[in-house]
Amino acid sequence: MNLFTRKICIILFVFFLIGCSSSSDYDLRAECKPKHHTENGFRNYPLIEPADTKGFKFIWNRIFSSSKLDEIPADHLIDEKRAIDRYKKLVNEDTITWIGQSTALLKINGKVILTDPFFSKRAGPGILGPSRSVPPGISAKYLPAVDIIVISHNHYDHLDADFVDSLPNKKGIEVVVPLGIGKFFRGKDYIRIHELDWHQTATVDGLKFTSHPMVHYSSRGLFDKNETLWCSWSILSSKKKLFFVGDTAYSPIAFQEIGAEIGGFDYALLPIGTSGNRKYGFHNHMNPMESFQAGLDIKTQTMIAIHWGTIDLSEEPLFEPAELFKKVALKKEFDPKRLWILKIGETRVLE
Repeated sequence: MNLFTRKICIILFVFFLIGCSSSSDYDLRAECKPKHHTENGFRNYPLIEPADTKGFKFIWNRIFSSSKLDEIPADHLIDEKRAIDRYKKLVNEDTITWIGQSTALLKINGKVILTDPFFSKRAGPGILGPSRSVPPGISAKYLPAVDIIVISHNHYDHLDADFVDSLPNKKGIEVVVPLGIGKFFRGKDYIRIHELDWHQTATVDGLKFTSHPMVHYSSRGLFDKNETLWCSWSILSSKKKLFFVGDTAYSPIAFQEIGAEIGGFDYALLPIGTSGNRKYGFHNHMNPMESFQAGLDIKTQTMIAIHWGTIDLSEEPLFEPAELFKKVALKKEFDPKRLWILKIGETRVLE
């Protein structure tokens, strides 16, 4: 190969690399697609694909089982007036308030962030879907003005259409979502939408949001499985590093890489419930022991349990995950002051 030919090859190779480099505008050419993209949507790659589900058997057993809902412990839910008063008292602090499920009200650098909003009575369209067992810690009508909404994926217990549609000042709210979910918000008149692929970052109101891979799936109907992406989020301010994941199976690959990339976190919101359906093939949620290990993998100082004790979506007892989470932390000699099992409606200061 002569010098001229070699130079031409180098130039063509450089153009190829530029054409396939990551950007906010996704290149549809097959050779440039990220490996987790497919022709019809997305998949878990290089992470393990969840097993095929025995959905009909699960639905049949859930409908016709004789199991009754656990009695709600007296200390699981704070009186709403007390919850509101506590939040207002700490209004000038960086705080977290657990609303229920994966819905958390964060105050960071004066900005109000709402994760995976779920306020409706049911996790489904209209009268369909399982009903929540515990009301929101603070009702939607009493929430402070929301500055930023963060979504991990589009399941009904993580993306409440009625709530999203009801918020005032939609055009002033920043929305941070995985790929494909921007359309949902644009259809409800939101305009400040940051729609990110895995490993992409957006700076919103001085906070750095980065989308990270997780092992899950998406759907809101019978024919849209995995058409939108799912992810976890790191949320970095000048003083604090937070991690939020709404739903995921355990993946040492994903969590260890996030821990190495960010260099550890101050706080991590980790889902600990809905792992009781594995006998039906639903391997897309962590159990409490895996959630604890995930917290170690990402090198977080404080672990905050979410996605439990709110709605009956699984065959494990509704309030069991928190007890198992505490047991594994005790066994591993983790500082109990750094393991937060919040009551629904409880507010704590993010120091």
